[in-house]
Amino acid sequence: MKIDDKKEFFLSELIGRMKRGEAVFTLAYYAPEDIFHQELLHRKVRGTLVNYERELGKPYRHRPGCQFVAYWDVEMEEWRTFRIIHLVTEGEV
Repeated sequence: MKIDDKKEFFLSELIGRMKRGEAVFTLAYYAPEDIFHQELLHRKVRGTLVNYERELGKPYRHRPGCQFVAYWDVEMEEWRTFRIIHLVTEGEV
């Protein structure tokens, strides 16, 4: 699945901000019980990659073609991932 240039640029900026500190971004998703995908929900997330290398033993590198991004969710205090297609950029809300 190919992502558009705008989302790709936004993603690279987001990863850069998370490597330097915390970044706030929005993810779109459907609730697990919404099996017919009728109501799209949005969630603000505070994520970081500052401790990635220390905790996982290698520097964070997002490979081209990878559909997922790993990050530390500051509020939930756990490592999480999201699909790039669920990342909301400006003008998509």
